[in-house]
Amino acid sequence: MMIEVIREGIEYKCVNRGHEMTLLKTSFGWEMYTSNASVWAWRTSGASFFYTLSEVEARYKSWQGIKALTELSREANH
Repeated sequence: MMIEVIREGIEYKCVNRGHEMTLLKTSFGWEMYTSNASVWAWRTSGASFFYTLSEVEARYKSWQGIKALTELSREANH
């Protein structure tokens, strides 16, 4: 399990135990899209919305460190 940078500061991906999760930066915060068997079976969007990355880290253990990762990439680009 590892967080993969798709588009720095905008899009990240993590695959963990059959769950493929994509985190996108929006104008309102962050959107998490999950693709797994439950989403397919129930035909739901698999979307969750968060105002901060701290909320993402609190909800998903596999996303621990995403806040630090985005801060590092932001500092490197300035």
